[in-house]
Amino acid sequence: MSKNCFIFIVGLLCSTANLSAVYDFGSFELGAGYRIDRLRWNIVPERHPQVETENRWEDLRSVQVSAAARYTNCYNFLFRGLADIGEIYHGTEKRIISIEDRDLIHARSKANTGEVFDLSGGIGYTFHFLCDRSTISPIVGYSYHQQHVRMNQLLLTRNDFDDRCPRDKHFRSIYHARWKGPFVGFELTFWMLCNIQLYGGAEYTWAHYRGTGRRHFRIEIVDQIKQHAEGRGEVFNLGIRYEITPNFMLSVLGNYQAWRTWSGHERGRLFTRREDARLHVAHWHTWCVSGTAGWFY
Repeated sequence: MSKNCFIFIVGLLCSTANLSAVYDFGSFELGAGYRIDRLRWNIVPERHPQVETENRWEDLRSVQVSAAARYTNCYNFLFRGLADIGEIYHGTEKRIISIEDRDLIHARSKANTGEVFDLSGGIGYTFHFLCDRSTISPIVGYSYHQQHVRMNQLLLTRNDFDDRCPRDKHFRSIYHARWKGPFVGFELTFWMLCNIQLYGGAEYTWAHYRGTGRRHFRIEIVDQIKQHAEGRGEVFNLGIRYEITPNFMLSVLGNYQAWRTWSGHERGRLFTRREDARLHVAHWHTWCVSGTAGWFY
């Protein structure tokens, strides 16, 4: 969904909203969930445009804990903060280096550790509908995301490039990806019953991507990279909340994020020589389902 669709939907709904002020309202939630991430990028060296390198991290499973705080004052201004951290316990990495569509080096790994981080803050304005049974809150803010992946048993399964490097040797691999930028979006709520609420939202982010990595093939051969690119991110949330008491609630929330870059730049050292390369594209997708407990105040 493009940013034009976000703006159109928000404007259409807000045009029929109730703008009257309400009382102060806030909530704080703690949660835990299950998350899957997928990250990949591919580059082409400037000196050797016939060579292409692709890295993929797939099925990165993690257990995540999260915290969220919201506050709406009597003038309907909304303040929101979100944070989560996850510990990766399973995943695979695949790396392919090819020359003129002929694969020369294959590397893979099934043993990995790492972390994922997300931090977001924003401010918006809440519009009320249907005698306060439904709300929409256009919001602007800034978000920051990281994925840290460490592979301690990267196995070189095929090597037609350097015979001095054994195929069955295990290597270390480290990669850090960072996505950050301002976003626009909206949040929606709807009280289905007196104590059951359906809620969700969507965001569009103008993102800056930075990736850094290091891989050891031999003591004297180190693949070290630094990547930069501009891109975009799209975030979608949908959940259901059950209000047990006037001050306590339980929720189930689903989250999906899709991020990608446009063409960027990489600077690093491939084997014994420094290389500049063109970053074709980087993709990051994540899915998460979590349960939360919260308090109203």
